[in-house]
Amino acid sequence: MNDKEEYKSSTDRNNANKNESSQGMAVMSRRKLLASLGVAGLTALTGSVWVNAGASAQAGNRSVADAVYGEQDVKKKQLLLAESLQYVTYTMFGAVLDGLHNDTGAIVAAHQFANAHGYEIRQCGGVAFVDGATAIIWQVNARYSGGFRFKVTHLSGKPFQVLPEYEQYELDQSPFQISEFYKYATRIPSLARYRNHFVGIVALEETDLIRTGGAPQRKRCATVVNEEGDLVYPLITGFNSFSSIRISPINVPRVTIEGFALEVSGAVSRATPVSIQRNRVTFLSPRYIDGGTTQEVPIQSLFSCEFVYDFQLIDPVCDKVGGNRIPYSYMLNYWTSAKILIQGVKSFAGWAQTDGNYTRDVVHRDCVIDRAGGHFACWDFTFDNISTSRSRAIEITGGGRLTIRNLKTTVNDAYEPINILQLRGDYACEWDGEIDMEGVTIDARSITSATQDKMVNVISAITDSSVGTHHFGRQTYLPKCIAMKNITLMLNPVLQKRVTLRALAIGHITAIGSPTVYPEQIVIEHLNIIDSRAEVGHAIKAVELFGGQKMPDQKQSCRLSISGVHNKDPREYGANPATVGMDTVDLKTNDNLLLNVALSDCDWLRMKVAGGDAEVNATGVRFAYLNGDEACRVQAYDCRFASTRMAGHLN
Repeated sequence: MNDKEEYKSSTDRNNANKNESSQGMAVMSRRKLLASLGVAGLTALTGSVWVNAGASAQAGNRSVADAVYGEQDVKKKQLLLAESLQYVTYTMFGAVLDGLHNDTGAIVAAHQFANAHGYEIRQCGGVAFVDGATAIIWQVNARYSGGFRFKVTHLSGKPFQVLPEYEQYELDQSPFQISEFYKYATRIPSLARYRNHFVGIVALEETDLIRTGGAPQRKRCATVVNEEGDLVYPLITGFNSFSSIRISPINVPRVTIEGFALEVSGAVSRATPVSIQRNRVTFLSPRYIDGGTTQEVPIQSLFSCEFVYDFQLIDPVCDKVGGNRIPYSYMLNYWTSAKILIQGVKSFAGWAQTDGNYTRDVVHRDCVIDRAGGHFACWDFTFDNISTSRSRAIEITGGGRLTIRNLKTTVNDAYEPINILQLRGDYACEWDGEIDMEGVTIDARSITSATQDKMVNVISAITDSSVGTHHFGRQTYLPKCIAMKNITLMLNPVLQKRVTLRALAIGHITAIGSPTVYPEQIVIEHLNIIDSRAEVGHAIKAVELFGGQKMPDQKQSCRLSISGVHNKDPREYGANPATVGMDTVDLKTNDNLLLNVALSDCDWLRMKVAGGDAEVNATGVRFAYLNGDEACRVQAYDCRFASTRMAGHLN
């Protein structure tokens, strides 16, 4: 029927003996009837009436929908309803939503219909029990409310999928000039015709780095070709060959899925239920509900995205995963992707917030995290307005620019080692780029007693005995530039054991087998300990450089600038400034690493330099201790030497 055709009531169609007046009363167009029903009528039509259509038919009754449309052309009925409402619901397709009946078929039908016609999916209230294996695919916006959730007792593969409706390409190497794919390339002429496209390059045969333990990391790179044909993100590695290159458009409509909720129970193990394979997707206020899982690791990664551009995960809420059964499940795992936003994530027991490899331009904002970052080749990461409560809250290796702003860590355990930012030693502590950190507060006031002294590390980038003489397969890079500013440690005045705030520990304690490149510049400004007590000798260690075990293959220089480091006068806690204290600047260098050190506005500074050339210029510094050899030359301007101990062979 078309929209202008008149219909007859179900009574007229099934009883030819009805009188003519009854037939005349039934004349009305479908559109007019829908309009006459109004909002309440449409709600009834798509809600309680429609969901009970199956039961009504079995009982010999007839729903409003049947009265309007008849029993034929179900798809036309659905299309007309969706056209009138501009969205579809699961109940329109026969979903029962009682949490017991298997609604998989109805849910899949609703998604297929919505995807085909471009209508939003909405559902208010109800529980959709699904089999956890059949793919449920989003290609349009969806909005869930009223406590609606999906329920599974089994998960196989990645059943909840956001897939592209647009054309994308997977090509081999043949159309491209491989010589153009060199490290840090900003334009690839043979790729330039794919303007406004995301590009994922995969080399299955070429090894980039060999992780400690022998696991090779293959070469991959995510980038974007802009309107001019240039690369938005330079290549992070060069390629001699690659297995495939995946190309997809970035100027596509955003798909937003709001209020998605998943309840998981039973013997689900290491599942990755939600897969994002489409560019420009947002999950807003999703929720994970533990309905009684029994396995050690029920969820491996709640959300995963691979080969995608511009994914957003905003304000998720998760029940704890398995109590103390597992160290971490991942809320989001990313792989060979770019432009990822994680916002409003909270700390949930059993969860790490993010993890992944070969991904760049990742922003964590307004989050409370236990663990975030990635294993390998993570480039251009930002952490803004972050709260943490565990050591190694940010654990990562990669390169580009790592920016950390306004981070607060609360320390509750007097015995747990605390590292705020950990560059992973099993990946050579590599950060091929810059680290910019400003505004870090470590609140340890809840610690009132301890049996031993404690070290708090802000940045730890050390390869230790667990790495040994391992060869990573290529030259490795410590951070090129490090800037740290406004770091504060807050202590309880009743704490009797000494706490040392070490801003930066960097280098190689063991002679790793790979060539290495040391930082070019380190800038540390304004470190402070607040304890309001004079009897305990808490100390600030601005930098500890481990360069004595592994020298660079070629001569290089590193400039260090240390200012605004204020240690307590040792005499306030009954100690001799010349003999007691933690070295504020502790530099172990080598013949190929020349150090240029600038010190200014520091109190009770202790400095030790060993192993190689060092030029030290100090202005406005009160020295408590100086130790160096003949290769260490010190020039002091407007400095104070208060009972200063001089050791070694300083010039």
